[in-house]
Amino acid sequence: MRWKLLVGALLIASIFLAVTASATPIGKIDVKVSTPQGLRGAKVYYDVWTFTKNGSIVVIKRGTLGGHLFFKNSIYLSKGELQEIKNSADTIGSKTSFIGVDLWIEKDGKVYSLIDGVDKPLSALSGWGFEKSIELTPNFKDASAVPIPHERIKTLSKEITPESPTEHWYEWRTVDERYFTDVKIPLLIVHKTSKTKISATVQLGAEHGSYMGPDIVVAIGDKISDKTSFDPSSIKLKVLGRSFTDWYRGGSIMNMGADNTWGYIWVRGTVHYIHQKEYYCYKSAYHSQPTCIFTGNERYFAKIDHFDTSSQHGSVKDIKSGVSFERPQFYTEGIPVEYVTLSGSKGRDIYLADFFNRIYTGTKGYSFGVGVPVGALINYLTRESLPAWFDALLVGFSVEGYSTYAVMGEIRNDGPINNVVFSAEKSAYKMSIPINKPWWELWGSDHVDTNVPVGFYVEVFN
Repeated sequence: MRWKLLVGALLIASIFLAVTASATPIGKIDVKVSTPQGLRGAKVYYDVWTFTKNGSIVVIKRGTLGGHLFFKNSIYLSKGELQEIKNSADTIGSKTSFIGVDLWIEKDGKVYSLIDGVDKPLSALSGWGFEKSIELTPNFKDASAVPIPHERIKTLSKEITPESPTEHWYEWRTVDERYFTDVKIPLLIVHKTSKTKISATVQLGAEHGSYMGPDIVVAIGDKISDKTSFDPSSIKLKVLGRSFTDWYRGGSIMNMGADNTWGYIWVRGTVHYIHQKEYYCYKSAYHSQPTCIFTGNERYFAKIDHFDTSSQHGSVKDIKSGVSFERPQFYTEGIPVEYVTLSGSKGRDIYLADFFNRIYTGTKGYSFGVGVPVGALINYLTRESLPAWFDALLVGFSVEGYSTYAVMGEIRNDGPINNVVFSAEKSAYKMSIPINKPWWELWGSDHVDTNVPVGFYVEVFN
């Protein structure tokens, strides 16, 4: 039994990536890749990518990591490639650059697709300014696995034989994307059936001058565009780094009268989705152009590209924020949720962190905070043209170092009802969110699977 557990652990073990700077030449970054014994002999394909100024995905470099990967291998980014990543962040005014890494691991007739990403201060991309390593540990259990399409290639093209070797690789292609500007993005949604008065406050920002920004969330799986409902066993949700950062603050105060039934606090910004499909591509001696075959894997990104700002105080930018006393037309209804309830006696503040403490498992949730319903918002804006399960894509906010929540606040029963119940939604499914991993956990993942706040939606009743 112990041997079976050991083998199982090896099969789902993480792939360890550490990004470090080289002294020479300036601008070179090594991505160290090593795998445990259970994955020896696997061939690894990779690409490195970032977002353009318009929020689209652009691949910076593509290649393979050959041989036995129990030891270390490297991906080298040139000074020009690093500058391209840095320029993308500069054009949108972000204090950090996002770097995405895709891995494809061929083993036992299957290809395992993994994704990870990180945001790094712009000084980190100047070569000598890279003070410490970036560690990415995409976990094997997060991979979306499909058969390598060798047989399908043979039936499509007779020239693919042992006598006519081919070069092949994997790539993601964008098949659809849209973005929407000047959108109200909810931070707290309150639905009240009690006749009591409610006050609520939400503050979005970072303390002690830290950068803050919205996280990127991705859903990946086999033919997930065909699915009519959310299935956590076949649709994997993962939170990557932040799409952009700066010194921001936002939020508002909401006072709901006895007759108000709906209200929400919002910030204004730009939301964006990207739908990509994965392809197995190959070249042969008989064709000048590569042939590419859809593997079945698909992924959807949901993210916030920009905050609309109203003013600036010193280096801190004020995000346009406000309150609406209506039911959001875009609110999620079709995703599995559970509830966390807290009692609210008159005059007592209930902090959002009180809910978070009961929702998150294996983490304090500093790297995500609230789960803003960007998926549901985008689905509404596209007139429900995306799969219904897209509503499950929730976007969080985080500060550098994951040292505290980026969204804080409280909700209070102001009477006249003496006691009410605050019931907040959490996902009945788990998302993989980043954590601040201790340096001594060499093989530990930099993500943890946990339930997350949804909405953040709170019902109030007697």
